[in-house]
Amino acid sequence: MDNKSQLEEAIFAAIEAGKKITVKWDCGGDEAIIKVLVDGAELTYNNAFAMELDMYLVNYLNLPDAGEFSMTGNGEIVEENEELYIVYESILKGVEDYETGRWKELNEKDDVYSGKKKLFQ
Repeated sequence: MDNKSQLEEAIFAAIEAGKKITVKWDCGGDEAIIKVLVDGAELTYNNAFAMELDMYLVNYLNLPDAGEFSMTGNGEIVEENEELYIVYESILKGVEDYETGRWKELNEKDDVYSGKKKLFQ
């Protein structure tokens, strides 16, 4: 899989085959980790579909990978009216106190970090 249109086609094919695609992320601390699950089974990162979806979502949802921020979240990819959407929610935290390492929640399920967003615009 080497481009966005192939990823989009693969997602449509999976959903049309009755598969449920969900994602979970735990980002920050200088990395962004996304788990891709199909019908509840996690795909390995060396799976081309999982790798492409991971890279697309990190960029599309603007998931943080800086050390001062942390974000956890999850979502499901759905098809409506021949369009793909991600229905998701996440919580962004930032370092409140560098000396103690205490985190502060920066949103309370703000619609920037949660909601329904059309994929492949």
